[in-house]
Amino acid sequence: MRYASLIFSLLLFVAYSCNSESSSTAGQPDLAKALIGTWESVSVNVLVQSADSIEGESYEFVIGENEWETKIGSLPILSYYETENNTYRMLFRNASTLPDGDMVRGKWFVNDNVLRLVTEKDTNEYEVTLDGGLMTFKQTVDWDGDGATDDEYTAVHRKISNYTR
Repeated sequence: MRYASLIFSLLLFVAYSCNSESSSTAGQPDLAKALIGTWESVSVNVLVQSADSIEGESYEFVIGENEWETKIGSLPILSYYETENNTYRMLFRNASTLPDGDMVRGKWFVNDNVLRLVTEKDTNEYEVTLDGGLMTFKQTVDWDGDGATDDEYTAVHRKISNYTR
């Protein structure tokens, strides 16, 4: 009887573990919940394939965490994700005393680990991973404008607030 009780307990533990793992790896409610708030760009890395339309030529475009101002003359991008109507805003900030640059507005949607950002002009889908307070976006794009969607875009954002302004 004691042996049967031990096996039954072990089976319950395994069943519970599998159930809780599947609900946490589905992750979509977690991604949608974790997304809400204010995020700041940390880095951008683009591996450009077939540079200048030359097969086999490639280069890497990188903006590191403390390189925004020196490389592109701006501060890190701020992104605001809100629950109300799944709206988002991205603020492109100038590094100088000039007024901030563009504000892009749109809607966001989550499906599994894919984040879709929709504006009047564009729809972009990113494979997203969350690790602590960091969110990594990955997408294959035509970064160099050569007509081939073969460039690997990766951006890392850091959550700086659970709120938006």
